[in-house]
Amino acid sequence: MNPKNNLRHAMIATKTFFYSLYEKTEKYRELIRYAVFGVLTTVVDYGVYLLLSRLFHVWETAANAAGWLAAVLFAFVTNKLFVFESKTWKPSKVLYEFVTFFASRAVTGIIVIAGFDVLHGRLGFNDILTKLGLSVLNVVVNYILSKLVTFRKKKDSPAPDASRQVKAGVRNGALIIGEESGPDEGAKGDGKTGGE
Repeated sequence: MNPKNNLRHAMIATKTFFYSLYEKTEKYRELIRYAVFGVLTTVVDYGVYLLLSRLFHVWETAANAAGWLAAVLFAFVTNKLFVFESKTWKPSKVLYEFVTFFASRAVTGIIVIAGFDVLHGRLGFNDILTKLGLSVLNVVVNYILSKLVTFRKKKDSPAPDASRQVKAGVRNGALIIGEESGPDEGAKGDGKTGGE
């Protein structure tokens, strides 16, 4: 056995492993980014909640709602810029994204806040475990709504066929508008085109 061959095979195997890992991360890049920023959003949520409920002794349901609101604002910015990479800054589009993002988060937020109040406030479950369980549900539903509604990508429409042209003209004394013809097909009829 040649030690140089063993080293060479190990290097090829390592290179192949990392290339395969890179391909997989590219394939799931959006999902990975969503998970990373989802964790950071959860840190914002928990941070505000713990700060208000533990340090300032704010009512836990109100602290939970404040944490949710801070997390939604943080999530909108990070989802727009880094996860779904929405490049538009056209005011009407940004407003659409913000309103649909906030509305979908409001629906899931109501579920989380009401669920927290019921599970922790009335049934006595641990507040941290309750928030954790509801956060998992929240992340899954929010990803689906962001992907399908707020930051959906327009499907690429096929490029128009450059050889087809819409023409207007007169044929047998009648005005023809919208007749398609290719470049090889000259004007038909009496030869008058161009809206004469």
